[in-house]
Formats: sequence, C-alpha cells, structure tokens
Amino acid sequence: MLKKIQNLNSRFGLLFLFAIVASGFNVNSVSAQMAYVSSEVLNVSPPMIGVNTLQGRVAVIRVVTSGTGTLNISQISIGTGNTNLANIDNAQIFYTGSTLTFNNTDQFGLTLAASTSALNFTGNASLGTGNNYFWVTYDIPATAQEDTLNVVVNSITVGGIPQVPSPNQPTIKRYIKTPFSGTYTIGTGGDFALLSIAVSNLNTRGLSGNTDFKIISDINETTSSSMIEWPEIGVGNYTLTISPDSAVLRTISTSGTTLLLMSGADRVIIDGRHNGSGKYLMLQNTNGGQSICVFFNTSLSNTNGCNNSVLRNCILSSGTTTHTFAINVQIGATGHNNLLITENECRKGYYGVSVGVPVGASQANSLYNGIVISNNIIGGTLPGEFINNNGIRLWNTDGAILSNNEIRNIQTASAINNAGIDVTNNSINATVSGNKIYSIRNSHASGYGSSGIALTGGDGHLVYNNLIYDVDALSFSAGHVRSTYGIRVSTGANHQIYHNSISLSGTSTATAANASHGIGLIGGTIINLRNNIIENKQTGPIGFKSYGYYQSAASSIAISNHNNYFVDGSNAILAYLSGSDRATLADVQTATMQDVNSFFGNPDFDANWVPQSCFANNTAEPILNITTDINGITRDSMPDMGAIEYSPVLPNAPTVTSPMLTCMNDAPAQLTASVANAANWYVSANGGTGVSIAPTPSTSTAGNTSFWVSDTISST
Repeated sequence: MLKKIQNLNSRFGLLFLFAIVASGFNVNSVSAQMAYVSSEVLNVSPPMIGVNTLQGRVAVIRVVTSGTGTLNISQISIGTGNTNLANIDNAQIFYTGSTLTFNNTDQFGLTLAASTSALNFTGNASLGTGNNYFWVTYDIPATAQEDTLNVVVNSITVGGIPQVPSPNQPTIKRYIKTPFSGTYTIGTGGDFALLSIAVSNLNTRGLSGNTDFKIISDINETTSSSMIEWPEIGVGNYTLTISPDSAVLRTISTSGTTLLLMSGADRVIIDGRHNGSGKYLMLQNTNGGQSICVFFNTSLSNTNGCNNSVLRNCILSSGTTTHTFAINVQIGATGHNNLLITENECRKGYYGVSVGVPVGASQANSLYNGIVISNNIIGGTLPGEFINNNGIRLWNTDGAILSNNEIRNIQTASAINNAGIDVTNNSINATVSGNKIYSIRNSHASGYGSSGIALTGGDGHLVYNNLIYDVDALSFSAGHVRSTYGIRVSTGANHQIYHNSISLSGTSTATAANASHGIGLIGGTIINLRNNIIENKQTGPIGFKSYGYYQSAASSIAISNHNNYFVDGSNAILAYLSGSDRATLADVQTATMQDVNSFFGNPDFDANWVPQSCFANNTAEPILNITTDINGITRDSMPDMGAIEYSPVLPNAPTVTSPMLTCMNDAPAQLTASVANAANWYVSANGGTGVSIAPTPSTSTAGNTSFWVSDTISST
C-alpha cells in the first residue's frame, strides 16, 4: 500500500496520505516492526562434562532479530541424536536475553524427561532487538557412561512461523567423561601431557575414588594448574595425590604467575617422595615478577577454603627474591583448616612460606586452624637462592605450629625488617618450637632490622627450644624495631618464651649509636621468660651497644627467671631496664625483682651450639609439657637452660705420673703431675694441715706423707 502511495502523482498522493494518517495508521510502526533475521546453534566450552551434573550446558541457540516491537518464540523442538538416553535424565532450556552468560533464572517451558530422542519445549519468550540466547542443558546422572552429548535443534517457532537454525547443532559437541579413580600418568607419553590438562579434567570429571597423578617427566606448564572443588561420586572424601613415578627428580615449571593453584580444593596431597622417602619433585616458577609456586586459595565464590591438604618433600623455587608475591608457598584469603607443610626445601623467593593476608574486623572470626609448618629447610645455600623477607610469615591463624624448621639465609637490602619467623597480625596461640634459625641479615643503607624470631602481632604465643645465631643488620638505635634481635616482641600479651639458645657474635655492620639485642621486649605485656641462654658478643664502632636483654617501658614481664645471660666485648651491656643500662646481673635483679635464679656466665658454646660450661646444666625450671629439647632428647627432671639438653665434660683431675711409689731410704724423688691449668701443690705431713709448697718440692719428710695437686679451672 505504501509503495502505491509513493507512486501516486503529487495531485492525489498528498490527499491519500493524509487520509491514512488521519485514520490513525502509523507509518513508522510499519517500517520498524521487529522481524526474525537468522538463528544458529553455537558451541559450549569446555567440551567435557562430568557425571552427576545438573543443568550441564550442551548448546546455545542464538536468534537474531531486527526492528522493534513484539516478537515471541513459542516452541523449540530438539533431538538428542544417537546419545544413549540412559546418560540423560532431563533436558531444560533457559533464556538469557542478549547476554551470552549462562544463568537459570528464566526457564523456557518445562523440564522434560529424556524418555525419547525428540523433545518439544513450549513456552513464551519475548525477543529483544539483536542477539537472543537460549541455552540447552541436560541433567547427567551419576550412573552415566562416557558418551557424546548430541543436540539437534529441529525448529524454533518465531512469531508463529517455524524456523530451522543454520547450523542446527554444535560443530564441537560436549561429551561425558567418567570420574577419576586410580593412577594416571602426567608428562611426556603419559595419559596427560601437562598437569594443567589433567587438573582441568579433574575439575569437570571429579573423583569416584582416591586418585594419584604420577609425574613421569619434566613438565613446562604454559598455564596455571588451577584446581577447584571437584565433584565426587560415591562415598566421597577422596584424595588426590601428585607424586613422582620414580626416584628421579621431576621438575614442574612455569613462567606464569602461579604454578599450582588450589581454589577451595580439599584433600590434595603433593608428595615429592618415592616409596616413602626422598625429595623427587621440584616446583619451580621462573617469572621475574609475581611467581607463586603453590597457592592455597579460597573457592571462586570466596567462601570455601582448602582443608585437609598436605605439601611435603618438595623442592620449591620462585623466580625472584624482590617481588612481594614471589612466594614458595602461599596460604591466602579465608577459611583454611588442617594444612600440613612439611619436609620441603624453599630455595628462592620474597617469602618462603606465607600464611594469611591482612584482615579486617569483619574477618576476625575466620582464622585458619590446624596449620602445621614443620621440618622444612627454608633458604638456599647460594646467594641467588636466598629468601628476602621472612622464612615463615604467619598471619590470621589460631593455634598454628611452626616446628623443627631450619631457616637460613634470610637476607635483604630492601627497606624492610626481615626475620626468620614473623608471627604477625591477627594470629593467636601460635607455637614456635625447635627451629634452627641463622644467617639473618639486612644491609639496607638507611638502617633496617633483622630478627631471628619476631612476634609482631597476636596474643598467647609459645616460643621454646629454638636455636638462633648469626643475626645482624645495619640496624638502628636501641629498642627500635629497625634493629638486630635474636627474639623481638613488639606487641601482644601472655607470650611464653622458654628454653631458647641465642648467640649474637662477630663484628656487626651496624653504625655508631645503633644496637643489637639478644632478646628485645619493645612491646607486649605479661611476658614469661624462663630457661633461656642469651649471649651477645657482637662488637661494633664506638657508640654501638650489644645488649643481652632489652625491655622498653611499653612492655611488662610476668616472670623472668632461670636464664643464663652473657655479654662480652667492648660494646657489651647486660641489659636495658626502666630507662637505664644495667651492667650486672645484680643491677637487673634490683631493678626488676626478677631473675633470682638466673646466672651471668659464658655458656661456652661448641661448634654445634652445645654449652660446655656448667652454668646451664641442671639449673632450669621444669616447664609443663616441655619434656624434650630441640633434638628430641628427653629433658632431665632438673632440665638444662637453653635449647639443648647436655652433660658438661669435666676436665681431668691432676694425676701423678711419676714415681708411682716412694719408700723410706729410697733415693730422693721428684713428683710429676699432669695438669691443664694453673696448679698449686700441697703437702700434708703425718696428717697435718696441708700447705702450699713449691711446684718442684725438695722437702724431706719422715714417716708417711701425702702430696696432692689442685688444678684451677676457669669459669670461662
């Protein structure tokens, strides 16, 4: 009609057009009426789908329209092709409008049981202008077998007119894969070439039994092996183990940001042993920026943490020591419980093991529980393999155990206060025991500090049986956080510090007016300090101070007793208390009314840090539940001070070597004795009082005469 109007001559066209408008006919509505343009069936990824899956997406129908107004789809007819119907419980279709992101809020028609291969969905979907998306989904039962999931869209009824999409089925079809159970090989020539591919399969297929991924070769990953909360079929609570196939070192490496990422995955065991021993699995991130080797993170919904998992007997190395997220092992976000990190080697990174992240008040009730970090070696032996900031950083935990780790070569030139172990914000009731911590250094030119152990957050920490030595920094003034400490307490209450051996010695790199501290209490209250050996023999320039014990006005002691203090050298000061330096133990006792049973004396450590003097032997106070030393040796009922239980070796008594016997009328004899130190000779004639005589006596006596030697033994 409009075309005819446009062809009229001007004499009649205007009048007729006016008549149409006057009668209420809308020309624009005719030209813009919504119309069907095309439709097609798109692929859905990933191609694999696991059993026991609800609303598994198998295809997307795209319907394209033009114009405006109203246009509806009233029916969609599909077929399942040659898919075994026993592998499909139900089918559904969901409309997501112009968004190519699945959601199940707007269902088209009803859920249909897949009792036949032809399924007709009747509904009413109002189309929008442009692209419109309809998702076809199948419910896959737990009993499903491996199969291809076919979907053929036979027709869609648009505005009452049937249309056939082109193409009318996915070009890449999804398929069912059954769950993992048993052993699978990962690497060159294995079931999966890459661990990341195996993990991607795991995320979809899930587990129906305990599963072991055996690493059979070195693997260079191009993407992160990102593990989620996998589905499980059967009784559940299955474990996934990643382990080497033989007693040959296997290296899994990446240049990405994270090598292994567990996003809420539980019961993961990463085990570098073969047949129960050795370290044959290396996890290496070569990225020069963020380079995390193993990351225990929350689920994608940020609600579920990783639980009941183990990382053991692996060698880990990050790509740099300077990036703050160059971490061998990271436990982050919230909600993690029962994680064991044990018998690993951490060779390079900004942190060796970092637990937790800064948290706000809203997360105060989501502390990690059951975190155990034990028997690890943290810090390499070569300069390029050192750790920069902390060997272990503990944040946001309750009752964590850090035990029997060797933490070494934590060295930095950065503007940070580094430490072997830092127990920091929002951690409570941590146990730090049996650790050997040494070679902790900071060379930043502006003067920053180093600590063997730093308690910088939380309350109720128990620190015992630790051996700390060789700690130094350019440092800062006495009592400052940027100074050198064997153990530093910065905050918190009710910390218990027992049976630690601390030795600071050598020439410090610190400048004048700076200081080092065996133990420094620069904050914290109600601290219990007993049975420790605290030695500081560091020397430095004039003005440098090497304290055995430092207590600021901001801290308070509940009990300090049965400690062995020793300071020596031109810079030595026993203690700082109540605003003043204290030179002697008597000064300390007077100022604090504490340390009544403490000693000042050289512990005389040997090369293995075993005391050789008698001061610390059998002079400690028994502490409930501390029944062994750093080496697992049972402590005596009267235990020794320090980390190591020992028996001092007493020097041999002087012995007369010649003559063995002298009788009356014998020729004059000379007595010879073997002694170690300065000697005094005594003679007692006929039971008389002993008197000192010359070392080579020439006295003649009648009758029975006793001679003896006393050997003076130095306390040092």
